[in-house]
Amino acid sequence: MTARNLSSTEILVEWDPLPEKFIHGILLGYIINFARDGINLTRIVNIPPSATSHRITALRKYTRYVINMAAINDVGEGVSSDDVIVWTEEDGKWFYLVLYYTLHPRYRVQARET
Repeated sequence: MTARNLSSTEILVEWDPLPEKFIHGILLGYIINFARDGINLTRIVNIPPSATSHRITALRKYTRYVINMAAINDVGEGVSSDDVIVWTEEDGKWFYLVLYYTLHPRYRVQARET
């Protein structure tokens, strides 16, 4: 399983299909667990067995998330994957400064919004 940020409020989780030898029954789907800064555990259930990715949305900006997942079969939930840590991006307007020299020996500063 891998995870990466897509924006300041979204993370994409991707995984390879589970090999048959690890299913031990009928694969019913997957569960994704994620926690913000190690607290507030959230579970996403009902991810279909044919899926190989899932977007986690409505996240906090510039926040650290710990994510893992497990397969579900007719017996129950399997062993969780290793944790992956992902930060959502920062969000906001960026400014840059333009310095230019005038006829006077001073620099003038302008800020421009991007």
